[in-house]
Amino acid sequence: MKRLLGVIAALAVGLTITASFPPEFSPASFTSDTPGPGNRVSAATVASYLRLWSESTDPAGLTGYGIKRLSNPAVPAATGSDGSLSASLGAFKQGGSMDRVLTLEARNPLPVPSITVTASVVAGTALLGPATIAPIGATGGTSSVTLTVGGRRQVNLVIPKLPGNNIVQTSTLVLTVTYPGFTGSFYAYRVPLGAWDGNGTGP
Repeated sequence: MKRLLGVIAALAVGLTITASFPPEFSPASFTSDTPGPGNRVSAATVASYLRLWSESTDPAGLTGYGIKRLSNPAVPAATGSDGSLSASLGAFKQGGSMDRVLTLEARNPLPVPSITVTASVVAGTALLGPATIAPIGATGGTSSVTLTVGGRRQVNLVIPKLPGNNIVQTSTLVLTVTYPGFTGSFYAYRVPLGAWDGNGTGP
């Protein structure tokens, strides 16, 4: 009996010591918060690489933007900036063209050495394009340009003859940004375009 009581007492002491000194936790971690390329991409937006300007928002005070056709008094076709920019082109029943609908500018500073901007027009009720990107003050242009920090260009449009339905025909100008090593298509601005295809100035 004495021997059994001794064993029980020893166990009790051991349990007390263990309770007084809980086991240490290992500092090892099996998680990581190191930002990978996917994290950096998801945190950026197209405005991190490219800005869009209308005449009223142009920080350089540039004038000579495309005028809403037949507007009286004359007003620039485009308004807003970046993702809020849109263009009401005016009367284009017989088709025509508009230079410097808007300007675009590579960010300064720019997160990458250079960006490539590609312009396309997606039809809504009509196809109000094609669109080209040209140096400031130039006609024509190309559908794609490469810009370095602070580089500026203008977007020109060629509008085909419209059906003559006395409505505002719509399209979307898409400006997609890529850079070396990146081939996605989600860095893009979508600029609503509208042109009146009836007589007179239209709305």
